[in-house]
Amino acid sequence: TRGYFVYLNENSIARSGLSADRYTSCHYLEMVAPEYRERARENFERVMQGRENPPYELRIRGLDGREHIREVKSRPLFENGQVVGLLGVSRDITARKQAEEIIVHAKAILERMVEERTEELARQSARLEAEIGQRRLVEQKLLESENLYRAIFDNTGTAMMIGDEDSTIRLVNAEFEKLSGYTRPEAEGRLRWTDLLSEGTSLQKAPLPDGRRRPAAPAVRHYECQAVDKYGQVRDLFTTVSEIPGARQRIVSLQDVTERKQAVETIRRREQEM
Repeated sequence: TRGYFVYLNENSIARSGLSADRYTSCHYLEMVAPEYRERARENFERVMQGRENPPYELRIRGLDGREHIREVKSRPLFENGQVVGLLGVSRDITARKQAEEIIVHAKAILERMVEERTEELARQSARLEAEIGQRRLVEQKLLESENLYRAIFDNTGTAMMIGDEDSTIRLVNAEFEKLSGYTRPEAEGRLRWTDLLSEGTSLQKAPLPDGRRRPAAPAVRHYECQAVDKYGQVRDLFTTVSEIPGARQRIVSLQDVTERKQAVETIRRREQEM
């Protein structure tokens, strides 16, 4: 009842490092690690009051300094209705606790890795959302610019077209349809500007040369040429060609000067007659 060992089996003697003639003078708290002594004392007193302890863990330190973790279960021993001692049964769970600590440590590492990865994914997601927002803003601005450009292109009072370097017509406006007689489905992607030029017009002066550039060509050029409309009428045109920055295309404006040319020719002939 004072806490001294009365009997230890061979297994307990081997693990404690006590000799058979030594353990009877050893108090149980001497074998318990300091941080576990309060728990051991409380459980001992509970048994001395006649109550049984459920299994609990203790860290036991042998005389050789080695520590073991034991799962201990204790109950009182009665004689004539009085508590005369304590019967304790323990089993070594050191290996199991070490395995649990390894698992806990590995889990902590895994959780930290998952947390770090989650934070990185969150940062990447934030960057992606910012990029998407920026791209949407750019797309909106481009759409606004395109709508403004198309409104100007379609509603200007001058016949206009956009063509590739090989003279293929890609886009025309309503004034071009009026001037040439060709509708948009008939002209866009189907006709080349050079196909509309009259035989008397030099290809070297065509606004859209056939796939070749002259090295010293200015960004904006002006030409006078003759073109044949859908109905076979020859028209004199004053043509302005400008390269579109960043694209291998050119925008061409066409001004019908047929009547002016005819008037000038009439005046010239009258002057010669006079």
